[in-house]
Amino acid sequence: MIAVTKKEFKVFEIEVRRMIDFLGLHVWDLDIKFEKLGNEEYAEARWHIDGMEATIALSTKTNRKKSKKYDIETAQHEVFHLLLAKCHSYAMRRVILDDQVTNAIHEVIQILINRDVFNK
Repeated sequence: MIAVTKKEFKVFEIEVRRMIDFLGLHVWDLDIKFEKLGNEEYAEARWHIDGMEATIALSTKTNRKKSKKYDIETAQHEVFHLLLAKCHSYAMRRVILDDQVTNAIHEVIQILINRDVFNK
């Protein structure tokens, strides 16, 4: 295992915050952590949609090749998990209210439209 540096975490953290701002995901009470994760995990997003609380974490160790580009892409990947968190959570529930999944999907669509991501 290779140690991940605080400098690499800072690159990751800056990109997480940039993507949160870009996508307007400020409804989440978000913690960004630098912590030990499972052996195969380099980063992860965890959330609790009922409280709109989330954690995006970067592992302190990895067995993967590291680079600044990879840290940025990893941060983006984890923020995209957060973007889709409601869709994921509602789809996994045994009992959901009418239209919860549909509404969550439309929230994502509206975020993408508001950010005009495909017309740049």
